[in-house]
Amino acid sequence: IEEAHKIKPDAKSMMGGFVEAAVTTGKSPYPYERLNTFRFLVSHFAVPDDISSEDFEANWTDWTGVSLLEKEVSPDMGYAYSALYRRITSGLSLGPYRYVVRSEFSELHDKQEAGFGLVGKLR
Repeated sequence: IEEAHKIKPDAKSMMGGFVEAAVTTGKSPYPYERLNTFRFLVSHFAVPDDISSEDFEANWTDWTGVSLLEKEVSPDMGYAYSALYRRITSGLSLGPYRYVVRSEFSELHDKQEAGFGLVGKLR
């Protein structure tokens, strides 16, 4: 958890070896409860070693496609936010991924085609 505090001083826990590095709303969504209808789009990124964490985190919304996602979502999808998580533990089981992005939606539970459409645009 010490490593997590270097990235985010108020970090309370590591989720699967990752700590929250940035959120599109500027504020952490934790803690709060979600309805069972909430859905997530999750992407992972193996950032090249020559790109520093500082550079990636400064440009993450553009480089990960979050900026595009925010332009493509419609109000009826219930887009809440996207968050960037940085890996702070090492190990082969985690693979080469340094970052994970999670985008949260409150209204995609009955809009499967819309969700798949977003994924197709982000690929």
